[in-house]
Amino acid sequence: MKIYILIVLFNLIYFSSFSQCDKVLLMGRVEDTVGYQNFYNLMVINRTSGKGVFGTPDGKFSVYVNDKDVVSLSVNGYIPVSFIVESNEDCQFKVHKYIELKTQEIQAVVVKPLKTLDEIKAERQELVMRETREVTGLEALQSPITALYQTFSKKEKNKRWIAEQEFKDDQRKVVQELLRLYVAYDIVSLNNDEFDDFILFLNINPDFLKTATEMELITFVKDKYFHYKMINKRKFISLGNWRTAFIYTERQKEKTIELFKILEEKEVLIVPEKEYERFMTFLNLKAQTVEYFSDEELVTKIVEKYNQYEYFYKLK
Repeated sequence: MKIYILIVLFNLIYFSSFSQCDKVLLMGRVEDTVGYQNFYNLMVINRTSGKGVFGTPDGKFSVYVNDKDVVSLSVNGYIPVSFIVESNEDCQFKVHKYIELKTQEIQAVVVKPLKTLDEIKAERQELVMRETREVTGLEALQSPITALYQTFSKKEKNKRWIAEQEFKDDQRKVVQELLRLYVAYDIVSLNNDEFDDFILFLNINPDFLKTATEMELITFVKDKYFHYKMINKRKFISLGNWRTAFIYTERQKEKTIELFKILEEKEVLIVPEKEYERFMTFLNLKAQTVEYFSDEELVTKIVEKYNQYEYFYKLK
């Protein structure tokens, strides 16, 4: 009888140790049901923690999660797939999922042919500002009249200005072609009216544009795009009657949580529920602050505060 009890206890301890993983390494891959595709916008979203990471273009991904977390794989234009993490004895969970394109009706449009990445890369590497010869150094000493003419002549200044503008225009065209390709592959989502505004926001360094790898450019543009969208959403956000309710209520804790949910609904900020209490203490939102700031300023302040909070508590 004692031996039987010992065996049962040993099995309980042995098998329970499998589930005692601090973190589970989730590894996997998604594939198109029709054929091979590049997934530049594959997002692995942990529904339990509210966090997400990008996968690689070949559809592979790896991220640390907790056992029993609910995870979704999302690719723009495809039907999302979800699953529950089930850790094995090595604290790992491997998945291989097939995803299907969403069916949609589209109107016939005239499409300008997209350039390939190789064509755009060649144009990036050829970016150079047209030279406007300037007399400097020893030449200036040998020909002071010419040097003075170039310094003060409106004609020479105009030549340099025109060369600079031509270079900027060439650079803008290359970036525009690159963005058109990214939009086609669902890496970013821009309408025609947003292109010029986003190119200005990118403010991409000419040397980086010429020498960066495709993955470096994609990472740079996606990061800038995320902030561009966040800033634009803040510009037009309206908190409605929430502001007045917060200022004149004694239940400010409930109203702060309500604000977190408003910001999540408007896709401006996602604060996981388990972080509500601690972040409210860190935020220390006062009625005077809410009364003083505009909606946009208040939301910007809260987003910045949450970024500091994540850094301070090493949540990223």
